[in-house]
Amino acid sequence: MSRIYLTERDFELLYTLFKARYMVTPQIRQLFWRTAGPGSLVACQRRLQRLTRHGLIRRIEQPVRRGEGSKPYIYALDKAGAEILSREIGIDPAEIDWKPKPAEENLLFMQHLLHTNDFQIALTLACQKTRATLVSWTGETEIRSNEAYDRVVLAGAKGGSEEVAVIPDGTFVLAYRGRQPRFCLEIDEGTVSIVPGSRHSRGWTQKIRAYMEYYESGLYQKRYATDSLRVLTVTKSKIRLEHMKKATEEAGGDYWFWFTTLEQVTAENVLTGKIWHQAASDKTYSLLE
Repeated sequence: MSRIYLTERDFELLYTLFKARYMVTPQIRQLFWRTAGPGSLVACQRRLQRLTRHGLIRRIEQPVRRGEGSKPYIYALDKAGAEILSREIGIDPAEIDWKPKPAEENLLFMQHLLHTNDFQIALTLACQKTRATLVSWTGETEIRSNEAYDRVVLAGAKGGSEEVAVIPDGTFVLAYRGRQPRFCLEIDEGTVSIVPGSRHSRGWTQKIRAYMEYYESGLYQKRYATDSLRVLTVTKSKIRLEHMKKATEEAGGDYWFWFTTLEQVTAENVLTGKIWHQAASDKTYSLLE
């Protein structure tokens, strides 16, 4: 096998995979091969193939259901890539989790993580087109691994209480026109009950109650050193959005809670497009308003 010479883009790609854990070809192309036209896709695919052959990244085939077309490969960091990051960028080897996981065979888990990455990529590219700056981004994996979250106590529907961890799918800070609001992101794949049944309390409305208690208890302000909070929910369809918004309002949620759909989250409108539906309002807003 011929020797591979790594470019600055290769190092950035390896680091991005380390942070994101998993990315599909279109996501990688968006970030690192932005030239319009089919040539950029071919160039991206060829480089990914070479990095894979040298053990720097590994390729995961997505399962295809009957009637579905082919799906892009999923890429993750591999052993040689982890070693390079540790040596060249100074990351502690213990912090680089490159080994395959059983969860990679869980379709819902992978879909949820890739949709979260879609949002972060759209946000990153949108900031490059506006005067907004993405000051920080922390994903769920990093939140959990660093235990950077808090628990709140909620009253039970039939008496008693329950301790609930508040762990968003991502949290980020934007800088724009002298302000630095913080956002918490929730990616909804439609697997959580909007209004829990009588047998259990967990569901969307419990999440709303947990966020409200988190803020009102002062734990949120202590954790993030800010009074600014907006909870963004990205869900699978307009119909589900409407049901979630209504349930949020009935649970007491208001202007903190904003909703849109996966389809509308693009680099062109995630920040400036009026795609966000605010609880307790019939209007739509942009994140930079």
